[in-house]
Amino acid sequence: AVVSTQSTGYVISEVNGREEYVVTKLLSSGVEKASQNCNFSNCNIRFRGSELFHFHVTVVSDTVCTYETEFLVYVVDVPLTTTLYNIITVTVGFSVLLIILAFYISSKSSEDKSPAKADVSTSSVTSDPSVVD
Repeated sequence: AVVSTQSTGYVISEVNGREEYVVTKLLSSGVEKASQNCNFSNCNIRFRGSELFHFHVTVVSDTVCTYETEFLVYVVDVPLTTTLYNIITVTVGFSVLLIILAFYISSKSSEDKSPAKADVSTSSVTSDPSVVD
């Protein structure tokens, strides 16, 4: 993908043809928007992939010279999107709830299967002294 600007006259491209990035423009309201036309003071590169990116930048100006440079960016961990983060949080919370519920059900079922305790009222001991064995 090649991104060029008309106002400042620069072109940025990824040498290896990777497309897991987007050049964004910061608007005056503070919102970022993907844009093909931005200048050096308000553009950012947002990465959606990880590992090595190799960029080539050409600045075209009204002078005789054309300025060119290349730079490398190594992205280690790409942050999760908000939607994916929310899905993971809900899934983990639901899993913990299911584990707690399973322990509760298993403890209730083990109490129901335990042997019945002896009833004290059916004992052979009597308190009447007139009864002799």
